[in-house]
Amino acid sequence: MKIAFVTDSTCDLPPELAAERGIEVTPLHVLWGTESYSDGVDIDNETFYKRLARDSVLPKTSQPAPGEYAEKYRQAIERQHADVVVCIPISSRLSGSFASAQAASALVDFPVRVVDSRTGSMALGLVLLAAADARDHGANVDEVVQVAERASAHSQMLFSPNTLEFLHRGGRIGNAQRLIGTALSIKPILYVKDGYIEALENVRTRKRALARLVEIVAEYKAKRPLWVGIAHTGASEVDDLRAELQAAAQPDRLLQTMTTTSIGVHIGPGAVGIGLVHG
Repeated sequence: MKIAFVTDSTCDLPPELAAERGIEVTPLHVLWGTESYSDGVDIDNETFYKRLARDSVLPKTSQPAPGEYAEKYRQAIERQHADVVVCIPISSRLSGSFASAQAASALVDFPVRVVDSRTGSMALGLVLLAAADARDHGANVDEVVQVAERASAHSQMLFSPNTLEFLHRGGRIGNAQRLIGTALSIKPILYVKDGYIEALENVRTRKRALARLVEIVAEYKAKRPLWVGIAHTGASEVDDLRAELQAAAQPDRLLQTMTTTSIGVHIGPGAVGIGLVHG
């Protein structure tokens, strides 16, 4: 059976790479006052982050409806000449996107397997690439699902927002709430643990936070293959960070992209995230 992949726009894969690997992306929605945008479709990242930095109105996000997922499933089957869809969306604990993807499987007349990635952003993108590699090497659907689940279990998503204000205002800070005290100006290292956002370390300066991200990734250097992806929301230091990651961890694959608007709503401008999947 030929396999097609579907995900959501939080995966942070560059559009050309997703298209090349036959991965259909279902956009989340960004609601900004009376305006509504489809993530990655009718609002570009650079415009979005410039506006986010100055607009007093905080945008919100909403997951795709089951009908939107069902339409992506049909497109994936048609475009990839496939028999079955494997859908890998953002963690079920971070968004309703997973629930919509599951509900959509009942709306189509072909098999759909929905895998809870338990992560998001670039880590999710790397899980998808691992699954796509398995498919392209002849794995069947059960084996592809197993590869996706193993890659998810061997993934890490770290990020350092430039400010905690957006996570705090958006209610997405989860168990990292303990970092909110008298100073929203701290530069913490956050990570996705068991599908939730949690605090890893409390860092006082931006420079130290970015250096610590590199140190953490370098701890995985011996676990091969090592894939790393950088996702940012307009961070000026990102090119230097990439060079430091390359030198410190020597990853087998290193990607860089500006993160999707549906994640940027919650982490704000100037944030840096690093996803990894290791052997």
